[in-house]
Amino acid sequence: MVSDNIKYIFDSGPIIDFKHYYEDVFISLWDRFEELIEKGRVISSIEVYRELKQRDDDAAAIANKYKIIFHKPILQEQQYVQEILAKHSELIRFKNIVGGAPVADPFIIAQAIVKKATLVTTEKFKPNAHNVPNICKEYGVNVLNLKDFFLLENWKF
Repeated sequence: MVSDNIKYIFDSGPIIDFKHYYEDVFISLWDRFEELIEKGRVISSIEVYRELKQRDDDAAAIANKYKIIFHKPILQEQQYVQEILAKHSELIRFKNIVGGAPVADPFIIAQAIVKKATLVTTEKFKPNAHNVPNICKEYGVNVLNLKDFFLLENWKF
């Protein structure tokens, strides 16, 4: 049985992947996802919302439908964002800086640290990389991919 107090922080990737689970076909998946949202167990950063809003597809529609999960960073999260970016400036690409594009990675990592939550992402750990799973490991944050999230929640369809 999964503990009801496990909280998940969702990165953009898994929400983008959700667009392949059509709401009129995978009804129980969406019911369970909404149940987790109602319990406050699934959250994300407003920066993820900003990334998804730039898309012209169903992922943007999902973000709009579940806008309640996207939170602005609290002060403690902002402090971690600064720390993370000081150590891992590679998280922000030059094109993001020049174009003012959203960069969610440091925000979701900081959110997971502060909330003591598990981060759900499509990124994979790579030795010597500056990506979400690597930085999460540095800070002791648990990371799951979408399949492992489904398995941990014991979702079977």
